[in-house]
Amino acid sequence: MLTAIKVSEQGFSHKAINKPCQDSICAGLNNKKTYSIIAVADGHGGEKYFRSQIGSNYAVSIAKDLMVKFVGNLKGISISSNRDSLLEENAKLIEARIVYKWREQVKNDFLANKLTQEEKELCNSLKLDINTDEQIYSIYGTTLLVSLYCPAFPFFLSIQIGDGLTFALDCDDKDYLPIPEDESLGFGLTTSLCSKNATDHFRHFYNYRKLNALTVCTDGVADSFAKDKYGDFIRKIKNNLLEHDEKSVNIELQDFLPKLSEQGSGDDVSLAGIFDIPKIKKDIKK
Repeated sequence: MLTAIKVSEQGFSHKAINKPCQDSICAGLNNKKTYSIIAVADGHGGEKYFRSQIGSNYAVSIAKDLMVKFVGNLKGISISSNRDSLLEENAKLIEARIVYKWREQVKNDFLANKLTQEEKELCNSLKLDINTDEQIYSIYGTTLLVSLYCPAFPFFLSIQIGDGLTFALDCDDKDYLPIPEDESLGFGLTTSLCSKNATDHFRHFYNYRKLNALTVCTDGVADSFAKDKYGDFIRKIKNNLLEHDEKSVNIELQDFLPKLSEQGSGDDVSLAGIFDIPKIKKDIKK
């Protein structure tokens, strides 16, 4: 049985100016606990992205629903003679649908919730033309990382647009990045669901292999660690789950992540993870 954790906390710099957390997160198992889906989205924090908290929430919800639908097709795909081409086609289809559905929901929200006087004044001061779809999408701008893991096949699929980190521990507990970091991002630059031609900026990875853990985090977490230390952090969470239940571990992370933000990035910090604790315990006994 898989264990899923999720923690999302307001960043230190956001607390200082009473700015709400722009991140959204989900992590959970299906009813039969045969697969898990995790996702994080990081709404852009700048002034001109003043509805990005809403945008990140839409992104996570849409990605989760599309992954659930994909699982229904996974068995047929796995036994197909052209499995790899079907997986590539499905990954790209999920990405395109995420963009389409996200922009549809954003547009509906904008039409249903007219700009407040404060938002109008902000648009005027920033010279934002909210009469174009592109600018409407921009004020809701967000990144997105979503992963699915089905140990029974076994199979996992990770999809990402923008910064943040997708990280895995393989069946031998060796760590790797299923989706390598995009070296063109950083220094305040990121791709986003509001980017022009957003579907071209997605990155994805899929494989038929067992895992000990699969995690996603926003850049607020990733940027607070040296690159060679993040794996130690995930292993510590894994070891804690071997001794305690996920509720206790979540509480511990809720206490730790704000401190991490204060000492590190200062940004909102969100982490979701899937851990195959029964498999890890069985391996330890062996």
